[in-house]
Amino acid sequence: MVGKRSASFGRGVRCPECGRGLPELASGYARCRRRACPSYSHLWAGDQRRKLFENLSAYDGDLVVVLAVTAPGADELPWDVEHCAVLGAHHHSGKLGCRVARRHARAWNETASARWRTLHRRAYQEVRRGGVWERRSELAPLRRSQLAPPRLIVG
Repeated sequence: MVGKRSASFGRGVRCPECGRGLPELASGYARCRRRACPSYSHLWAGDQRRKLFENLSAYDGDLVVVLAVTAPGADELPWDVEHCAVLGAHHHSGKLGCRVARRHARAWNETASARWRTLHRRAYQEVRRGGVWERRSELAPLRRSQLAPPRLIVG
Protein backbone atom coordinates (compact mmCIF):
# COMPACT_ATOMS: atom_id res chain seq x y z
CA MET A 1 0.00 0.00 0.00
CA VAL A 2 1.36 3.38 -0.95
CA GLY A 3 1.63 5.85 1.93
CA LYS A 4 0.98 3.35 4.73
CA ARG A 5 3.50 3.53 7.55
CA SER A 6 5.43 0.42 8.34
CA ALA A 7 6.69 -0.70 11.73
CA SER A 8 10.28 0.34 11.08
CA PHE A 9 11.27 3.85 12.10
CA GLY A 10 14.61 5.35 11.20
CA ARG A 11 16.48 2.12 10.49
CA GLY A 12 19.74 3.78 9.60
CA VAL A 13 18.12 6.56 7.56
CA ARG A 14 18.70 9.94 9.15
CA CYS A 15 17.64 13.48 8.35
CA PRO A 16 20.65 15.21 6.77
CA GLU A 17 19.87 18.43 8.67
CA CYS A 18 19.06 17.37 12.25
CA GLY A 19 20.33 13.77 12.29
CA ARG A 20 17.17 12.24 13.74
CA GLY A 21 15.73 8.98 12.38
CA LEU A 22 13.17 9.15 9.58
CA PRO A 23 10.06 6.95 9.38
CA GLU A 24 10.03 4.44 6.54
CA LEU A 25 6.91 4.46 4.38
CA ALA A 26 5.90 1.75 1.94
CA SER A 27 6.77 4.21 -0.84
CA GLY A 28 10.16 5.16 0.63
CA TYR A 29 11.34 7.38 3.46
CA ALA A 30 9.37 10.38 4.66
CA ARG A 31 10.89 13.83 5.00
CA CYS A 32 11.76 15.15 8.43
CA ARG A 33 8.79 16.97 10.00
CA ARG A 34 10.24 18.09 13.32
CA ARG A 35 9.60 21.74 13.96
CA ALA A 36 13.12 22.20 15.31
CA CYS A 37 14.72 20.74 12.16
CA PRO A 38 16.35 23.44 9.99
CA SER A 39 14.99 21.81 6.83
CA TYR A 40 11.38 21.95 8.07
CA SER A 41 11.10 24.78 10.61
CA HIS A 42 10.21 27.43 8.00
CA LEU A 43 7.36 25.26 6.68
CA TRP A 44 6.11 24.55 10.20
CA ALA A 45 6.16 28.26 11.10
CA GLY A 46 4.29 29.09 7.88
CA ASP A 47 1.64 26.47 8.67
CA GLN A 48 1.18 27.90 12.17
CA ARG A 49 0.87 31.41 10.76
CA ARG A 50 -1.71 30.31 8.21
CA LYS A 51 -3.81 28.48 10.83
CA LEU A 52 -3.72 31.50 13.11
CA PHE A 53 -4.77 33.98 10.41
CA GLU A 54 -7.43 31.67 8.94
CA ASN A 55 -9.03 31.28 12.35
CA LEU A 56 -8.77 34.97 13.16
CA SER A 57 -10.36 35.91 9.83
CA ALA A 58 -13.24 33.49 10.51
CA TYR A 59 -13.97 35.29 13.76
CA ASP A 60 -16.51 38.05 13.25
CA GLY A 61 -16.16 39.71 16.65
CA ASP A 62 -15.18 43.26 17.41
CA LEU A 63 -12.08 42.59 19.45
CA VAL A 64 -9.34 39.98 19.40
CA VAL A 65 -6.52 39.95 21.91
CA VAL A 66 -3.44 37.82 21.26
CA LEU A 67 -1.06 37.43 24.16
CA ALA A 68 1.89 35.34 25.21
CA VAL A 69 2.36 33.93 28.68
CA THR A 70 5.98 34.26 29.70
CA ALA A 71 8.10 33.39 32.70
CA PRO A 72 8.53 35.91 35.53
CA GLY A 73 11.45 38.30 35.79
CA ALA A 74 14.86 38.00 37.40
CA ASP A 75 13.38 38.43 40.88
CA GLU A 76 11.99 34.85 40.64
CA LEU A 77 14.25 33.36 37.98
CA PRO A 78 17.77 34.73 38.55
CA TRP A 79 20.43 34.87 35.85
CA ASP A 80 23.30 32.39 35.71
CA VAL A 81 26.11 34.89 36.31
CA GLU A 82 28.84 32.29 35.71
CA HIS A 83 27.54 31.57 32.20
CA CYS A 84 28.03 35.14 31.00
CA ALA A 85 30.94 36.15 33.26
CA VAL A 86 33.15 36.44 30.16
CA LEU A 87 31.18 39.58 29.20
CA GLY A 88 32.37 41.38 32.32
CA ALA A 89 30.10 43.87 34.07
CA HIS A 90 26.90 44.15 32.01
CA HIS A 91 23.12 44.32 32.21
CA HIS A 92 21.88 40.72 31.77
CA SER A 93 19.80 40.01 28.70
CA GLY A 94 18.85 36.96 26.67
CA LYS A 95 19.94 38.88 23.56
CA LEU A 96 23.48 38.93 24.94
CA GLY A 97 23.41 35.17 25.53
CA CYS A 98 22.71 35.33 29.26
CA ARG A 99 20.51 32.57 30.64
CA VAL A 100 18.52 31.73 33.73
CA ALA A 101 20.24 29.62 36.38
CA ARG A 102 19.61 25.97 35.51
CA ARG A 103 18.21 24.99 38.90
CA HIS A 104 15.60 27.73 38.80
CA ALA A 105 14.77 27.09 35.13
CA ARG A 106 14.28 23.38 35.83
CA ALA A 107 11.95 24.08 38.76
CA TRP A 108 9.94 26.54 36.63
CA ASN A 109 9.64 24.11 33.71
CA GLU A 110 8.59 21.18 35.91
CA THR A 111 5.47 23.04 37.03
CA ALA A 112 4.73 24.86 33.76
CA SER A 113 2.20 22.36 32.39
CA ALA A 114 0.21 22.37 35.65
CA ARG A 115 0.12 26.18 35.65
CA TRP A 116 -0.92 26.18 31.99
CA ARG A 117 -3.77 23.73 32.74
CA THR A 118 -4.99 25.97 35.56
CA LEU A 119 -4.90 29.05 33.33
CA HIS A 120 -6.60 27.26 30.44
CA ARG A 121 -9.33 25.86 32.73
CA ARG A 122 -10.01 29.30 34.21
CA ALA A 123 -10.17 30.94 30.75
CA TYR A 124 -12.54 28.21 29.56
CA GLN A 125 -14.81 28.73 32.58
CA GLU A 126 -14.86 32.50 32.11
CA VAL A 127 -15.77 32.13 28.43
CA ARG A 128 -18.59 29.72 29.28
CA ARG A 129 -19.96 32.02 31.99
CA GLY A 130 -19.68 35.12 29.81
CA GLY A 131 -21.88 33.80 27.01
CA VAL A 132 -19.04 33.72 24.48
CA TRP A 133 -19.41 29.94 24.19
CA GLU A 134 -22.49 30.25 21.96
CA ARG A 135 -20.42 32.20 19.37
CA ARG A 136 -17.76 29.49 19.26
CA SER A 137 -19.45 27.73 16.35
CA GLU A 138 -18.74 30.79 14.20
CA LEU A 139 -15.02 30.10 14.40
CA ALA A 140 -13.25 27.82 11.98
CA PRO A 141 -12.76 24.43 13.67
CA LEU A 142 -9.61 24.23 15.76
CA ARG A 143 -8.04 21.01 16.89
CA ARG A 144 -6.29 21.07 20.23
CA SER A 145 -3.02 20.05 18.58
CA GLN A 146 -3.07 23.14 16.38
CA LEU A 147 -2.71 25.56 19.27
CA ALA A 148 0.49 25.09 21.17
CA PRO A 149 0.91 26.75 24.55
CA PRO A 150 1.71 29.34 25.74
CA ARG A 151 -0.52 31.45 23.50
CA LEU A 152 -4.09 32.49 24.10
CA ILE A 153 -6.51 34.12 21.71
CA VAL A 154 -9.39 35.80 23.44
CA GLY A 155 -12.26 37.31 21.52
